[in-house]
Amino acid sequence: MKLRVGYELVYERLQPTPMLLMLNTHFSFAPQVLLADLLVVNPPVPISQYRMASATCAAGLSRPRAR
Repeated sequence: MKLRVGYELVYERLQPTPMLLMLNTHFSFAPQVLLADLLVVNPPVPISQYRMASATCAAGLSRPRAR
């Protein structure tokens, strides 16, 4: 079975905002993933990847103030 997973999220903020996003495919499905699940943000900012105690993946970033 093949599944296509994707989404687009839009956030508007008045000040810089730290965010912890849990949007990755669970690592136990890695053998079935055909393409990497890449997190893309606009404007580009550094993204830190974390493995939580529950074995889920999370991405941490700080979004700049909206223009």
